[in-house]
Amino acid sequence: MNGEENPELLHSVSDYAEIPNTEMNAKPERWRVDTQTKIRSGDDPTPLGTIGDFWRWSASDLRENTLRGIFAEYLVALKLGLTDKPRIEWEPYDLVFEDKKIEVKSSGYVQAWPKTKEDKNSPSWSVRPTKKWRDGKGWIGERKRRADVYVFCLEQEREPNKYEATDLSQWQFWVIPIERLDTLERARRDKNAKPSYTLESISKATFAELKSKPVRFGDLRDEVSRAINAASAQNRGNPARCKGTKHHSDAHSPASTPSAA
Repeated sequence: MNGEENPELLHSVSDYAEIPNTEMNAKPERWRVDTQTKIRSGDDPTPLGTIGDFWRWSASDLRENTLRGIFAEYLVALKLGLTDKPRIEWEPYDLVFEDKKIEVKSSGYVQAWPKTKEDKNSPSWSVRPTKKWRDGKGWIGERKRRADVYVFCLEQEREPNKYEATDLSQWQFWVIPIERLDTLERARRDKNAKPSYTLESISKATFAELKSKPVRFGDLRDEVSRAINAASAQNRGNPARCKGTKHHSDAHSPASTPSAA
């Protein structure tokens, strides 16, 4: 771990895999498990394994895009003090901080699969507008970006034998208010005279266009607060943008997964 970070804020990998039920909800849900929960066969008291064994088998390779995306969400939640409640898979955004919706996107250079010479080693992040998912109705509403602030996370180690996602010195973060993405999309639409143009994804080069510089984990909370303040100031001049800011009832489609390179 980077000595410049705040040790008191950092958890162990077991915390990523296990948050006690008493912290998750006032009324623990019976289907939630921790790493010590035993796997049994019917009435046979002899355990076949534990949920910890299952985690090591299925979810311990943080090179995999989906897992790295969830881990990045956890890192941001950890820094913002939001790990007291468990992650909800199908929400249209990842976190709520200071009454603002936060979307976390991750990418990295090292992948779980063997690369070929044709593979591009260029991280990217999806910012595609989406409809909202509602139980019993499916995809509804207009396509739009549903968070107030985006946190783009990059695991920047390029050498597979040095890759260690739990070393926070290997991560960079860019924090972008939604208005700046919308402004960039309109500028590109006007420049190319394409009324139907949609900003689907961004790369590291896009951050230069957005005049955004990366921050380290230790500075992430302050940077998110600054972005929220900037978004709030702009929203005061655009009341229509504020509508639905605290909407919490929608859920992602079960087909969706965290975005990663």
